[in-house]
Amino acid sequence: SIQLLGFLIKRSGAVTPVTEAGIGHYVAVIGFPCVLFSALAELQPAAGILPLMLVIGSAKALVFGAAYLIGSRSASRAGGAPGEPLLRGALFAIFGTNSDDVGLGVPILGILFPGRVDALYVLAAMQALLFNPLAYVLLGVSGARSGEPAVRPSLAATLCTVLVGLRSNMLVLSVFAGLAYRLIVAAPLPWFASYPIELLGRPFQPLVYLIGGFGFVGAFDSLTSLPAAVLPLAVVALKSLCLPMAAFLAMRWVEPDGDYIFLY
Repeated sequence: SIQLLGFLIKRSGAVTPVTEAGIGHYVAVIGFPCVLFSALAELQPAAGILPLMLVIGSAKALVFGAAYLIGSRSASRAGGAPGEPLLRGALFAIFGTNSDDVGLGVPILGILFPGRVDALYVLAAMQALLFNPLAYVLLGVSGARSGEPAVRPSLAATLCTVLVGLRSNMLVLSVFAGLAYRLIVAAPLPWFASYPIELLGRPFQPLVYLIGGFGFVGAFDSLTSLPAAVLPLAVVALKSLCLPMAAFLAMRWVEPDGDYIFLY
């Protein structure tokens, strides 16, 4: 219902691009980092969380590689700038592995499998610290290759630039801070810290649904022909079918009753 409301508001023109950008900026820079920091700082992981993380991490790595190959090969066949295959491959890899573990996963898993909710925050941390930075590095290398050969920076310089840029990534910083607090202090957050952090993170969930509704406006205009829809549908199939199936089959060897893996 919130996504439908977001669609109608955006469709009516009541939400301008500036307003939409401001809402998205709040979610990415304040709301989600506060939610993730608070959850990781007070995390009480279940006993079987390590095998679960290994299984899902392996499945995501396979999907990351497959999505990258689909994007880079399609760009190579279409021609273009030298860095275009890396650019499209990195974008496809992000789209294929990045999921709404907290905004959508926590409410669903909290009802069906209440004891597994903490795993979603660890999954979000894995995505923020491992797969997203890897995609950022690929994007940085793509940008370097797109320049003139005489002024292209070296691979080492590009890697350093990307990694230094992560210092201003609030999602990465919140994950590092939350895990550091959990490992070093290992105690609940004091009230003077937990209350404002919780208050700032509270708008995250409704706003992320609202943004999802905004995204539906005009989203299908470029998919009116079958050729234009093939690549997006391939990434959707990787993310929605191949990822959970690969994780499920691998999890059967670790925990035969782990049917909840499909929710990831």
